[in-house]
Amino acid sequence: WSVMVFIWFCLFSVYWLWTVLSFGTQARDAMGMHRFFQHRLGISQRDLQTIEWHEVVARLVALQESGKYRIAINKAGLTAQDIACRIMRKENYLIALINKRVLPLHLPV
Repeated sequence: WSVMVFIWFCLFSVYWLWTVLSFGTQARDAMGMHRFFQHRLGISQRDLQTIEWHEVVARLVALQESGKYRIAINKAGLTAQDIACRIMRKENYLIALINKRVLPLHLPV
């Protein structure tokens, strides 16, 4: 029994460590987004709950055009479509893998 308990303890420890590290990286990313919205876009925490999407896009485009912060490196202008594509790029990549049958999601029965 002691071997089984030790194995379960090791598995739990690895899972717990993975969860803590994952939380740390997600918290770091969230703080980076918070600083970007607050300092670069001038959107407070309170305003973030009620601001409309087109206002966020307008502020991002204005920031790009000011030259203080480059969002789109290979283009002169920035559009709402560019912003949406950048936000959705991971999801779009996954959808493309599924559509091209590179990543099958069916179970053999």
